[in-house]
Amino acid sequence: MEILGSAHGASHGASHGASHGASHGASHGASHGASMAGPAGGLTFPVVEPLLGNETLQAVHSEPFQDIEIHPDLWALDKIPALVADLPDTLFDGIKADLQAILDAQRAQIANGEKTETEVVKADLERALYGRGETLRLFGGEIVSQSGSFQGYFHAMLSLNSRQYPATMRLMALVYGVAGVVGMRLKLHFMRARPAQVWPGLFPVLPTPPHPSYPSNHATQALTLSRVLGDVLDGTARAGAAAHIDAMAWRIARNREYAGLHFASDTEAGAKVADALSAHLATQQIIKDLTGRAVLELGIAE
Repeated sequence: MEILGSAHGASHGASHGASHGASHGASHGASHGASMAGPAGGLTFPVVEPLLGNETLQAVHSEPFQDIEIHPDLWALDKIPALVADLPDTLFDGIKADLQAILDAQRAQIANGEKTETEVVKADLERALYGRGETLRLFGGEIVSQSGSFQGYFHAMLSLNSRQYPATMRLMALVYGVAGVVGMRLKLHFMRARPAQVWPGLFPVLPTPPHPSYPSNHATQALTLSRVLGDVLDGTARAGAAAHIDAMAWRIARNREYAGLHFASDTEAGAKVADALSAHLATQQIIKDLTGRAVLELGIAE
């Protein structure tokens, strides 16, 4: 259990909300095995003194910063606001209605006498309340490493790096960022309490993020990415990879339940958001362009 606390660090607490967006991955991607672009690939070495004193050394780079060297997450920061601004009110209205229906179904069980409120909460927290020891043995490492940006899992599954697959990784970063903003907007609409507030004896294994619970943004982002990547892979020689991507997306979402940070209905709501948002994004020109280029980059177009 100690490894969870020490590896995660105190810095994930109060600042989680601000650092959890699209820019989180800027320094995080390399640790997940994805080779990032940028000067020297973002590497550092324990060199104290610069190489000076040799008259043969001189400045050698006079060209501007190359587009290919921009980290995909940071490239996406410039594009996210426009995509979010263009999201129609009808999209949000439909999503809100779908998410409200999930909560209403739970309340109906209580009102109809089918279940007590405690029974509803226990069912919604099943992954967090039962079998924690075995769960952490199996998934503890994943839970910690996925607490911030988790795009690296998908990068690794598709063997991506940002120089060979810039459009693919930019598509992912853009979708990830937009989904995060949409999820947060919905959280601030529903303002649902976190599991640790509803069930004080839960003691989550990670610090509870300081924002509302519903829907789960991990579920929203992971499953939206899965839907979009499925469109890239569909009808190609590697179409079977889409099922693996989807399985990982659900794993990432449910790991937040195991950690004690989300209800199962938060995850269900995130899936609803992902369905509607991915369908809308597929109609946007920048997403269409990146999707087409991603298929070509992956070398799997038929």
